Amino acid sequence: MKKIILLTAIMFAGLSVAKAQETTEATSQSGITAFTVLKVHLHNFMSIAIKPDDSNVDLEYKTADDYDGTGVSALKEDHLIVSSLSPFIVKVNSSTTSPINADGIALKADGTGIKIKVEKRTSRGMVGSIANAVTLRFEGDDIIDSDVASLNNTFNITYSGEGDGAYRNKYFGDGDPVVYTTNVIYTITSK
Repeated sequence: MKKIILLTAIMFAGLSVAKAQETTEATSQSGITAFTVLKVHLHNFMSIAIKPDDSNVDLEYKTADDYDGTGVSALKEDHLIVSSLSPFIVKVNSSTTSPINADGIALKADGTGIKIKVEKRTSRGMVGSIANAVTLRFEGDDIIDSDVASLNNTFNITYSGEGDGAYRNKYFGDGDPVVYTTNVIYTITSK
């Protein structure tokens, strides 16, 4: 009985191999193909950064003209680097209501008084974004509004402090500068 089962198994195996060879030969005349599915997954990402060697902004008031004239400004070229694969908004706000000194005294009781103006950079600027000028506030304001994607596009930022005597009575020192500080926070979100 075992011999009959073994003989039957060998015959079926032989027929299967012969059948497979027929099929292979038939398909090889028209070519043998195989395929796989390639999927390209595009994920949205967002990033925002300050140019690495440009993380501090100093507005230096040194002359009467600085205090009583139009104030002091600092232009930071390619300061803000923005990437987003979808339309986006960049908001700017300060970490305090007003810059404060080491003794906790505010530069201005009613807000920062600092203006921030953004402009697209010509070398890595972008078309389709609307840049705004705002007064830096704790609550924040939209400074860039874009309906197009951005990949490492840069923006120039001008920081301007007030003139017209706004800071005339804010120096409490003995010769060394009195420094008022706040953090400027840029946030990117999808539209």
